[in-house]
Amino acid sequence: MKRLQNEQIQLIHEHLQLDKDINQQQTNKLMKDEQNSQQQLDDIKKKENENIKTQNDLQLSLSSLQELIQQARHELEEQQNLLEQELQEKEQCTQHLENLRQQIEDMEHEMKEITTEIERLNEEKN
Repeated sequence: MKRLQNEQIQLIHEHLQLDKDINQQQTNKLMKDEQNSQQQLDDIKKKENENIKTQNDLQLSLSSLQELIQQARHELEEQQNLLEQELQEKEQCTQHLENLRQQIEDMEHEMKEITTEIERLNEEKN
């Protein structure tokens, strides 16, 4: 009877030890799962922070590019206005030159007529 009791105690002890081992294994597995989950969460947070930083950098770049585009448009508009003014001035100068050419041509024609008249008068005189 004593032997049965000892065996029973031994079995209970073994059963308790098995339960303890199983509990320890489950605890270890849960801790490992928690560590893995925490690492995944940390990785996700790190990636999210990187994405936020990248988004902020891109937003700054976009703002800078928009400002540069606006400056370029303004400069282009100024250059176009200057070009229009220069073209108008060129047109005026071209017209003035044409007028001067016509005046020179008219004067040359008049000089020829005067020269012809002088020659005619000289011939009459002689």
